[in-house]
Amino acid sequence: MINITDVRFPNEVAMCKEMGFRLVRLYRDTGKEDSISHASENVFDDIPDSDFDHIVIEEENTTLPVLKKRVIQILNAEGLLDL
Repeated sequence: MINITDVRFPNEVAMCKEMGFRLVRLYRDTGKEDSISHASENVFDDIPDSDFDHIVIEEENTTLPVLKKRVIQILNAEGLLDL
């Protein structure tokens, strides 16, 4: 299994889809959105949710173990893990 943990541009999303990757969009409230100004952070907002196979929406201060559990649930649902 190959995992790519970060794509930021539409061409990267398109390439991953063409290669057969399953895409998960993570919405996570970090409380820092107002200070994000780099193009690689903002252009991602223009990519529609429909380009992703799964959408994960987490609340502010969600811990990494909780996010990991959610990703494992998705991988199991996709038949990519045998847990």
